[in-house]
Amino acid sequence: MGDGNRRAVTFTAQEGSWRVRILDERKAVLGAGVLLGRGTVLTCAHVVPPDSPVLVDRVGAPGRPVRARVIDGCWIPEETDQYDDPGGDVALLALDTPQPPGCGAVLHRVVPTIGRAVSMYGHPRRFDGGVLFRAEIAGRVGRDGRVQMFPRTPQEVVRPGFSGAGVTDNETGRVIGIVVNRYRGSDGLCLSYMIPTETVLRHLPRVRTWAHGPSAVDAALVRSGDQETADSSFAERLAHWLDGGGPAVRISTVRPGDEDRTRALHRAIMHADRELAGRGGVRRPAAGSAAVPAVGSLDLAVDAARRSVPSIAAQLEERLGLAAAAGPEDHGAAPTRVLDRIRAAEVPLTVVVDGVDDAPDPPALLELLGTLAERNCRLLLILHGTGSPEVNRAVLELAARPRLARLSALLDDITGRAQQQLADRCAWVDADIGEATRALTRAHALRSHLDALRGTRPGGEPLPPPSPPELDAMERTAERALARVEEAIGRLDRHIARCEVLRGRLRPYQAMLAERGAAEQPAVESLYRRARELLWHLPCDPVQAEEAVDRYTEAVRSWIGAAPGEETP
Repeated sequence: MGDGNRRAVTFTAQEGSWRVRILDERKAVLGAGVLLGRGTVLTCAHVVPPDSPVLVDRVGAPGRPVRARVIDGCWIPEETDQYDDPGGDVALLALDTPQPPGCGAVLHRVVPTIGRAVSMYGHPRRFDGGVLFRAEIAGRVGRDGRVQMFPRTPQEVVRPGFSGAGVTDNETGRVIGIVVNRYRGSDGLCLSYMIPTETVLRHLPRVRTWAHGPSAVDAALVRSGDQETADSSFAERLAHWLDGGGPAVRISTVRPGDEDRTRALHRAIMHADRELAGRGGVRRPAAGSAAVPAVGSLDLAVDAARRSVPSIAAQLEERLGLAAAAGPEDHGAAPTRVLDRIRAAEVPLTVVVDGVDDAPDPPALLELLGTLAERNCRLLLILHGTGSPEVNRAVLELAARPRLARLSALLDDITGRAQQQLADRCAWVDADIGEATRALTRAHALRSHLDALRGTRPGGEPLPPPSPPELDAMERTAERALARVEEAIGRLDRHIARCEVLRGRLRPYQAMLAERGAAEQPAVESLYRRARELLWHLPCDPVQAEEAVDRYTEAVRSWIGAAPGEETP
């Protein structure tokens, strides 16, 4: 895959000369499209009939529409899988009359980053000349690599006439996909969807002629042929992680010569990539297979053993659109400047790095990976078992860092906010909080243990990071401690609410006795004083208080002669 048509690209076509409108023979609008080169148009399959000509005109360009037909083998209809997730719905048209040079668009392989502002130009009813809508990327949906977009306003949800329109990244001006459909619910929810460039390339490989940017997957990690893997357990763990399960930074070992694991890794990468899924003879199993990750669940897979760190950083920068946004004067910038731009970006990527321990410059690679981990990226680090102890230790530290940070934040929450809330409630009510107290003791001990891990051995060597099983155990301890304390807080809240109800019961009975001139009845007054003391003397014992209130109210009912079941205050 490599750099995928990496070449100097001029953006003269970004003025919009690549935007086209697609009409039927009566010149009624069918939809929109993207001009590629001089004589090819990309659109959605549902916009054009597969065997009848249509008319195409460039938006705002002089001249009459030209005739066009679907290219043989390039009409991919929409199909749904067993879970009704749609896929496909792309088509290529050949124009009868070539357009002037320089009008066609360049499609870019990019990561559709959540929150990125985009725009699209379509031709809805009563706006045949076209109208510009704005949106922002919401994230991957379904199993075909489609991407959801949030319209900037409910009025800007795409509608008939937008299908096939190019989606432009507002920050870079690059075309990153095409509009496919929309959802407008009776509940007011308005959503739009796009097919990103790499999904288009999977369905229509010939579009690669007009695609730019590095592929998501290095060539060394692409395997042809549909060979099943014998290590199904490893394949399922890979799919689970790629789909968002497990720790943010995970380490797996695939030793040289372990063909089963190597095959499982390569197949998982290909199934997860928008461009490669289902290609090269690797069949896509039925939806819902535990060993198959979702299409689009991978943003980048690099072979660190054969790549320099600057080339990996440049690939990241290109796929995120950071280089284009920085301006041509910053292209080829020093790695430190690239890292600074990555640090400043919101880049929650999912990245597989193969051969971390075989990298030419492990410290520089680990610095880059550490930066990605700090930016909430998910990293799968593949070791070959050939690295030095220092490299292995550094990889373990990198994997442990985000987990330790989350664990530390969780313990801070338990020993800070949760402990204080528990203490505040214990000042109001008296109840058994033994389990919560023991949980807090364990949390404080775990906090001390974490602090000790930041120290050194007698010789000055840093203490080794906890292993993944040790981290699992510590996380379980902290999570159980929080659950115990939260349960106690909830129980005390219920007791406090009950005490408030009991106070509300006591007052009207006392008022009723006063109205009847019987407030000084010694026996009843004694019961009242006892109930009041238990309710207003903190911490309140809700069980004893309720018993005292019941004795007092029953005494009042008996004194006034209330019949059983008769309503009283």
